[in-house]
Amino acid sequence: TPDGASALEKTAAEELVLHIKKVSGAEIPVTNAVQPDSLPIIIATPDSLPELEELFPEDLAWLRTLEEDDGRVWADDGFAVRAHDSKIYIFGATAVGSLNGTYDFIEENLGVIWIGRTDAGIIYDEMPTINVVKADYREKSPFHIRFHSAGGATTGTLITRNKYNTADVPYGGIHNVVSLIKNSPLYDPNVTEYWDTDGAGNHVSASSTKQANFWSELTADVVAASVIAQLDKFDDTNRPKYFNVNQEDIHNPSV
Repeated sequence: TPDGASALEKTAAEELVLHIKKVSGAEIPVTNAVQPDSLPIIIATPDSLPELEELFPEDLAWLRTLEEDDGRVWADDGFAVRAHDSKIYIFGATAVGSLNGTYDFIEENLGVIWIGRTDAGIIYDEMPTINVVKADYREKSPFHIRFHSAGGATTGTLITRNKYNTADVPYGGIHNVVSLIKNSPLYDPNVTEYWDTDGAGNHVSASSTKQANFWSELTADVVAASVIAQLDKFDDTNRPKYFNVNQEDIHNPSV
């Protein structure tokens, strides 16, 4: 990390070192100097490393574009990963973006999945040699609020590692997609496409499942109509800015 790195950038570097050690056993130093015979991974923002503005101007312009001419909007915590001049740069227009990029780099190149708040919740295969297979891409999210419900297994670390940005539940509640479907003005109780499938690939009935078919455009339209109908109950001054649509709890999928 650069000399002027923020606390979040330093956290990103520490997390990268931690997971490299878990996966490969290698001890990698966190430093602000390039080590001989190494592949430096530089985690930064333009604030901490101004040369990013000259090295990757197109990426930074893209990351800073939060609203398109066609109306599409983006969160400001996107990131880019670039291999350049025998170095790997992980950067965002913001420090949170750099942190998100680091976690994404860990997922893509170390094969790590985070499902719990302890070491037992970090899933990976050991690899004595880590091959960097993905180091030339960029991403940003169309969702300004990405949340994890505050359950017993939730910690701030688990949330940030999965690139969520809040544990607060937006308007709409949690585990609500079936209710949204059934209360939609477009809902047709005779249609089975809304619901998931059995082992043979046949859509089941609403009474034999509690999971929606997330791959159906029809389901999406019905849910959208339900959300719009709920938001239309508010006037412009108190209408919620965000509405949560969340899958049902999967501990008992057949109810």
